Amino acid sequence: MSAPARPMDGETFPCPLREPSFSSRAMQWLSSRPRDAEVLVVAPSLQAGDDLLHAEAASGGTRFGAERLTLFQLATRLAVPSLARAGRVPATGLSGAAVIARAVHGLRLERSLDYFHDVAARPGFPATLARTFEELRREGIGWDSLERLPHGGPDLAVLGRAIERELEGSGLADRALVLEWARAAIEDGATGPPVGLPALLLDVSLTAAAEAHLVAALARRAPRILATAPAGDARARAFLERALECEPRFVPARGTSRLAALKTHLFEETAPEQVGDDDTVTLESAPGESHECVEIARRILEESGRGVRFDRMAVLLRSPVEYRSHLEEAFGRASIPVYFAHGTTRPDRPGRALMALLACRAEGLSARRFAEYLSLAQVPDPGSEEERPPRWVPPDHELVPEAARPPATSAPAPLAASRRGRRRSTPASPNQLDIPLEFPAARPAERPEPSSAPEPPPSPVHEGTVRAPWRWERLIVDAAVIGGKERWARRLNGLSRELRVRRAALDDADEARIAQLERLMADLANLTAFALPLIERLAALPERATWGEWLEHLEGLTETALRELEGVLARLAELRPMGPVGPVDLDEVRLVLAPHLRDIGVPPPGHRYGAVFVGPIESARGMGFEVVFVPGLAEKLFPPKLVEDPLLLDEQRRALQNGVITGPDRVAAERLALRLAAGAARERLHLSYPRLDVEQARARVPSFYGLEALRAIEGQVSGFEELQRRSRSPDSPRLGWPAPERPEDAIDEAEYDLAVLAPLRRSRGEPAAGAARYLLAANPHLARALRARALRWSENWTSNDGLLVAEQDDLVRAALERHQMDRRAFSPTALQHFAACPYRFFLQAIQRLEPREESVAIEVIDPLTRGALFHEAQFEILSRLRARRLLPVSRESFAAAREIAEAALGEVAARYEEDLAPAIPRVWQDGVQGIRADLVEWLRRAAEAEDGWIPDRFELSFGIVDRERRTADPSSVPDPVPVEGGLM
Repeated sequence: MSAPARPMDGETFPCPLREPSFSSRAMQWLSSRPRDAEVLVVAPSLQAGDDLLHAEAASGGTRFGAERLTLFQLATRLAVPSLARAGRVPATGLSGAAVIARAVHGLRLERSLDYFHDVAARPGFPATLARTFEELRREGIGWDSLERLPHGGPDLAVLGRAIERELEGSGLADRALVLEWARAAIEDGATGPPVGLPALLLDVSLTAAAEAHLVAALARRAPRILATAPAGDARARAFLERALECEPRFVPARGTSRLAALKTHLFEETAPEQVGDDDTVTLESAPGESHECVEIARRILEESGRGVRFDRMAVLLRSPVEYRSHLEEAFGRASIPVYFAHGTTRPDRPGRALMALLACRAEGLSARRFAEYLSLAQVPDPGSEEERPPRWVPPDHELVPEAARPPATSAPAPLAASRRGRRRSTPASPNQLDIPLEFPAARPAERPEPSSAPEPPPSPVHEGTVRAPWRWERLIVDAAVIGGKERWARRLNGLSRELRVRRAALDDADEARIAQLERLMADLANLTAFALPLIERLAALPERATWGEWLEHLEGLTETALRELEGVLARLAELRPMGPVGPVDLDEVRLVLAPHLRDIGVPPPGHRYGAVFVGPIESARGMGFEVVFVPGLAEKLFPPKLVEDPLLLDEQRRALQNGVITGPDRVAAERLALRLAAGAARERLHLSYPRLDVEQARARVPSFYGLEALRAIEGQVSGFEELQRRSRSPDSPRLGWPAPERPEDAIDEAEYDLAVLAPLRRSRGEPAAGAARYLLAANPHLARALRARALRWSENWTSNDGLLVAEQDDLVRAALERHQMDRRAFSPTALQHFAACPYRFFLQAIQRLEPREESVAIEVIDPLTRGALFHEAQFEILSRLRARRLLPVSRESFAAAREIAEAALGEVAARYEEDLAPAIPRVWQDGVQGIRADLVEWLRRAAEAEDGWIPDRFELSFGIVDRERRTADPSSVPDPVPVEGGLM
């Protein structure tokens, strides 16, 4: 309706989303503008604005001059002059998190917090504070008003002022400041588009006073304006009423279908006069979230068979974290193209590799963390750093222009290669083939002539992965690097010298051992050439520096150490506005970076057309689809458990009396989510919930929102038992047999096969024999797996049970021959395993399976280390005593023997200390002192003994040919020694 105080047509238009009346009214308003006239469309998302403009263009022809923006994009454009004059830029998520973390860190060091001092050290505190701070700022709450609140009110005021100072000092502007400066720019007389254009506000989400003030200022300058809001969004409607100064007009859903009844009466006190008899709204259940998503994929294929395009269907989620991975798997199996509105999340290997290197530096150049970095396949190819041209990577933010973003995929692609039991004619990759690839052999005339030039040695790194990463890790363990820049160089160089000495001592006839050592020396040379410069760069990281200096170091480290750079550089670019801030230490840098580098959001393709839309319910605001699926209508999923803000409780919020969100607003927001999902559906709405929580192994209770949906449709309240009965389909798949009743309804080959086998399992008659034989011919891999499974269930032991029977295989017998008791030596520990369990002996002594070794500093001297040190010290002591002719030890030679023992133990202990790098020196010293006391007592008892025994042949060994020993008597021989009754 028109507002008499100013020349504008200000209408608010709350209605169910995407009803024909709504589309007609919005497009009618657009069509009333000339096709070449400038029009401003403010939408909750760019996708919603695109959909509206495309629909209007399809019905009325091409339009020029229509500009669609989100509200914050509009605010940023209007605030640019003020931001430039103040030398500030909008804060991104990463830079904002860094500012808040720094403010909290500084206040804790100053002990300026009282109520929140202890909890402020927890890792989740900055993120929680960020949400509270943004809400208070957008509502215009003064920090002085917080000081009068009980509990943490004064601390929140201190934190708020500190964050504002940090933002100003960092040259950043939070969202509330951008909205405020945008409003001020309009009120100060800003001219030129988009100010002064006819404006359409398409379901813009107004949740705070700062946004409403901007809309009011924009409306006062617009010659004509139309605003729409979804039914049930009372908060946005109230803001629009005050901003546009006009009364709203409600447009009800038309028709008598069950879907129209749901839209009209959901969460209202009204009820339908008659119940529609149609399937426009369905409610189903499935045994778990994974099966629920499979059923959604099946329904999508059915709707597609009716002629509904994929991009006219949507899956709207209230719990995206629980459902995103299940939907990816289900749609991939069914080869359904999918568009995730917020992209997908993957573990970020480059980001985790960088965090592993920073942890390596924080833990004193830890070898364990360096091995973790090697395992992430981010080692650059040799020489690739010199070949990389300089690059600029823009930050990942909605304000970055499209032209500056890296190119995106033009269209979504299916996630898998099979659909409904049929093979694709052109597989996307060899991994998706059902049969092995067969390459034709080259004809003799096409074979190249062999070259006489020697082939270059293979690169130690292939596509970011060390060719034999376990060998590099083994060398790090053997070198006992543990940590410290000097120790890295000293230990790797020492191991290199040791390998060269061992190589020189070998006879040329031992070709196998020579080849093994030369391979180890080559691996060690590659490791040293790569690791030492990287360790030098890590050691050069400052203890404290400004963010600008840190970014310079981190970008250089990324260029040097990572193979995939763009994602990490884009997130580091978000911190560039924080360049002057500091100094900060490495722990604070890791605290800020960790949440943003461990996982990466894979952005969606360039547009959603041609694919099923999947996203949070809020992302579909302002959009409409013919068919909508809403999964997760179960307890604690939709709605989730509502909790108060832990930093500003509702009791404190009500005392502010300034419109901040409290409990009733949160309840209304959850109800609005279901309204939005229902309103987005034009023809059909499919609701579903999981009957089982598979992870917790318990039954799930359907949400009471399901009861409310039935009440809105049928006009009467049902019970949970009735809801569960009506939602369970007779042909619903079972948890233990995930397949439909009919093979024709299968979404992939696995479901098809299970659906075929299900009636055969129930049939015990003769016709069932051979009915599944097609499986053996359909896929050779499946045939091999089925045969192996059958053999595992047979009574005889076969190789399919994980055991190799020597009597049945000559190769097995030959392999075990060299491990016979008369062919090689076994330690007493190995023989002890044999007596307890022969299979354990096989794994430990023959297969050499053992816990993975890590090069870490020891904290205590374990019995094995203590025994090895004691024996080596005894060997050194006895060897020196024999050389000085002091054996046997007597009372007269006890003093001299004790001095020799002290010196020998000191040398052996120093060698072990260098190898093990004990983390707690005092514990190591106490352990060595205990060994010293034992050795002195051993010498004293030997001196007092009168049995005439003279020690000889210390650490004598024979028959040990598969290991090298540093301490062994010169008389030791590698060959077995014959004794009466057998061999030793």
